[in-house]
Amino acid sequence: MPAVVVREVGRGLAIYLNLELFPYQHWRVRPGPEAPIRELMGALLAEAGIQPSVRVLDANGARVPAVEVARYEFGAQRLVAVFWNPQLDPGGWADGPRVPERGWAEGIDNSALEKPVEAIIRLPQNLHVYDVRGAKALGQVSTLRTTIDPWTPLVFTLSPTPIAGLRLQAPSGLERGRTAHIRIRIDDQPSVVQPRIVRVEVFDPIGKLAEHYSSNFRFEGELGALAIPFAWNDSPGEWKIRVRDMATGAAAEAALQFGSQP
Repeated sequence: MPAVVVREVGRGLAIYLNLELFPYQHWRVRPGPEAPIRELMGALLAEAGIQPSVRVLDANGARVPAVEVARYEFGAQRLVAVFWNPQLDPGGWADGPRVPERGWAEGIDNSALEKPVEAIIRLPQNLHVYDVRGAKALGQVSTLRTTIDPWTPLVFTLSPTPIAGLRLQAPSGLERGRTAHIRIRIDDQPSVVQPRIVRVEVFDPIGKLAEHYSSNFRFEGELGALAIPFAWNDSPGEWKIRVRDMATGAAAEAALQFGSQP
């Protein structure tokens, strides 16, 4: 472990590191060489009371290197993405200097990130977890066992309370040139209703996605409403409207007979 010099400065600390951190950008993608610097910085941050809220570990409980964890808070929910973070710059950062004579500024080795890795994701507490890409609930857990894929991120929704499903209310029939008024109702109790991002997709009678009528829709509360302004020359027949909660994968569908009396 590299030595450090620590001095008190006002109400804080000044820490002098007797090592160069610049090579870490290349060492971090090769398990092993990065460990001393990572352990040192982790210890310094822990001393300051800074701890990762989500840990990504291997089967032996050691930290998986070169994994990025992105978090986004949405109401009481927290969305967490876990994915490999390869080194793309052959030396320096962006337009920073390249120093090939030091032996590490060229020749990036991302091979350790090009194969699946079994991982354990530890959460800060027991939470209701939903696999966003897999569109399924994973239960109330504090630990997830999963696989980090080389090319596909893992995305989870974490919630302190269960997230209920959706109900879709749409007219069964609609005349030409009329607007369809759609309502999306949340089954949660009013006290635990959380903001929602819902994907609305509209399909014509031959099953083709009508992109101009489809979009993401945000609403808060128990009930959301949107309008779909069908055109006079839209194809008559049965149109389908599908909605999906982006956080949980919960979905609902309704059929609308266009070109007929409602």
